[in-house]
Amino acid sequence: MLTVGAVDNQENYAFFSSKGPTADGRVKPDVAAMGMGTYVADPSNYGVFPGNGTSFSSPVIAGMVACLWQCNPNATNMEVIDALRQSASQFNNPDTLLGYGIPDMTVACLILNSLAVTENERKDELILGANPFSQFLEFSFASSVSQQLQVILSDITGKIVYHNSYTVAEHEISRFVLNPAIMNGVYLLTIKTNRGKFCKKIVCLN
Repeated sequence: MLTVGAVDNQENYAFFSSKGPTADGRVKPDVAAMGMGTYVADPSNYGVFPGNGTSFSSPVIAGMVACLWQCNPNATNMEVIDALRQSASQFNNPDTLLGYGIPDMTVACLILNSLAVTENERKDELILGANPFSQFLEFSFASSVSQQLQVILSDITGKIVYHNSYTVAEHEISRFVLNPAIMNGVYLLTIKTNRGKFCKKIVCLN
């Protein structure tokens, strides 16, 4: 079973959502999704209206999990649940309001994909967050080995506006939230690893 809490469109806890932990001390809810101001069907007027309730956040997760499982049909139910928890925003520090937090289905899919391949088949992967972004640039990096990442942001003239190094662990998906303090514009994100590099065009809109 997977328990689902509710948040608003700012990813804040919805006041009506049941709090944890469970009676036997486990994390509750497991994950959370938008359940406050969620648009749902209005069959009487053939339209939609905003509604509140975990009855709405649960179907959001159920629908996304159905797609996730369809993408990874050989995964077991517990592998899917565990991938959801690991991908969520509060995985390292779950609480009684949102549990492990809001899941990232792209990350969850990568976790399940990694279970289905051999050691020799595993590759590094970059998962970029919202693009365009405003203040914070978010990305995740799935690494098949322990290694150093060189994270470089360059403007369209090639000038480096941000540079830092990070360590990632073997067979883990590491999340990064950068605050590069840059102006509006188009930039190139380059991530150099021990085995190659990744390049992505990004747009900053403050």
